[in-house]
Amino acid sequence: MQLDEVLQGDAAFVFMERYVDETAKTYSPFAGKSEVAPQYQPRSDVTSFDVVTVNAPKSRVTVFEANPTTSLRQHYVRPERIVFAVHPETWSSMGDDELDELRALPRGDSIQVAPTASTRTVFTTGRRGPVPPHFLKLHYPRRISRFNRRLRRLNIHNSVEGSRDLAHVSFDGFAYLPDSLGFTFGAGENPWGFLVREAIPLPFQGERFLIPYFALYAGDLKHGGHPPLLVQMIERLGAQPESFVAEDIMIPVVECWSQVVRQRGIPLELSLFV
Repeated sequence: MQLDEVLQGDAAFVFMERYVDETAKTYSPFAGKSEVAPQYQPRSDVTSFDVVTVNAPKSRVTVFEANPTTSLRQHYVRPERIVFAVHPETWSSMGDDELDELRALPRGDSIQVAPTASTRTVFTTGRRGPVPPHFLKLHYPRRISRFNRRLRRLNIHNSVEGSRDLAHVSFDGFAYLPDSLGFTFGAGENPWGFLVREAIPLPFQGERFLIPYFALYAGDLKHGGHPPLLVQMIERLGAQPESFVAEDIMIPVVECWSQVVRQRGIPLELSLFV
């Protein structure tokens, strides 16, 4: 990937998430393992796929909120129903009573998405009307890397409450993508559901763009001859490599992490920045 292409917005971000990851999965012997069907994996050549939605009665859905964007909330929380999203591979699986109940409900309009590096977190690509770009983090009972990626009530509650808490962090340079909405279906002991993650970092700062950390140093699966983005940045700026990596990348990350711990007592995982 060429450095100037990073400025192409959502399309560039999705490309980096999916394909600029060569040699980036050496941190664990399980990092490259996945039980996900090939067409839903990030490196698939399939441009996008459709997430299933059903029109669920509000009485059957628990909603978690952390100050979501109004138009995003209105898209999922309708006057008489909830637009409840399910990954297509989860939808086609068997042996889940709540899934059987969801299948009996009226189907809604599908949502066109592309996978990101985390596979079960997908980016909306076929938006219509005023709905802003956003991610869906979906219940996906398949093993990806070391873990089965179920998304239960406790996970959803903690993510939304964490986003609510992060809104109180005050530190120049710190921003986050809020999990501003969460939904679970049913009233069982541990119901599952999905999260809505906004794609505009808060606090908003213009003239910025997102680059996944691993895409800075990883190779490009589609363009093997392109140098890593980090090398291109250093060459473009005429910077000294060691000081650039330390002062412009590593130290700001550590400072943000430390400030969040000091101000809110939250030890962030670096994966939250990806």
